[in-house]
Order: sequence, then C-alpha cells, then structure tokens
Amino acid sequence: MVSRAERILDLEAASWERVARRGYSMNEHWLVEFSDGERAFVKTGQINPSPEWVRDEHRVYGVVEGDFMPELLGFEDGDAPLLVLEWIVDAWWPPP
Repeated sequence: MVSRAERILDLEAASWERVARRGYSMNEHWLVEFSDGERAFVKTGQINPSPEWVRDEHRVYGVVEGDFMPELLGFEDGDAPLLVLEWIVDAWWPPP
C-alpha cells in the first residue's frame, strides 16, 4: 500500500506507520512521511463494503470544498481503492 502511495505522489517513503483500526470501517489507514518531508494520510479499502466507501469519499472531494477538509493528494481505483490525503494529525481541532 505504501508503494502505491509512492507511485501516485512520485515520492519515496522515508517512514510509515499503520494506524489502529477504529469504528465500523474495514479500511487500512497509514501515516506516511516521504523523503522530501511531505506527509500524508493513506487509506485503502479491501474488504466489502470498504472499497465502495473509499470511492464515495473520493467523490465527496470532487464536489465539496472548504478549509475544513484535508487536501486530496491522490487517488487510485481498483479492487482496493487508495486515497492519499493531507496529513492533519497535528491540526488544531476546535470544540464544536
């Protein structure tokens, strides 16, 4: 999965860490830091219905805009769609 993100962004990964699964999704989640300092949140769906959920999320990025959304860095469809998003782990999260 990390190699797919490397190919999409045309960058070499320096480090990566799998994020523990939470919630209802069967997606895999990864935090990846690339050799140029770029960091990304990577998500892939392999087990049904997760592939369609990742595709749905990608569609949302095509129609919803706002500073509240992480930047979409890349997407690859297929049996296990891959979504590469801006790293927002260090972002400030105001109370509701």
